[in-house]
Amino acid sequence: MIFAGHSTGQGELQMLFARPRRFHVESDGQQQTDGSFRLDQRVSFEGEAPRTRHWIIRAKGDGSFVFTLSDAAGQGTAVVEGRRLRLRYPVNRGGVTIRQVLDTAADGRSITNRGSIRWLGIPIGRLSEKITRAP
Repeated sequence: MIFAGHSTGQGELQMLFARPRRFHVESDGQQQTDGSFRLDQRVSFEGEAPRTRHWIIRAKGDGSFVFTLSDAAGQGTAVVEGRRLRLRYPVNRGGVTIRQVLDTAADGRSITNRGSIRWLGIPIGRLSEKITRAP
């Protein structure tokens, strides 16, 4: 799993008609005894108190995964395509979803995360993040 161990992220969230918001993420991921993978994150937006969130990811056996995220409104899906990971999950019950594409660099140490936030299929925001894995 590309998120095993410690990693940090720096990024920006841009919502429609709003100012860009910079954020910092500290992540720690670990394989669990039941075969799932747990990723704990501490997310800090500029000027706000940090918050934590947790991912539980389970392989489906065909190169795809399902996951739960503590601040999502339902189960998400993930597909691995070489060094690329595609995520999709519901943010709330009002039709807002996030689609993310994470590309791992050839050296395996950094990841570029680009995301699209949509309401009923209409783009309303985007995010970009550079994730760096600890040595």
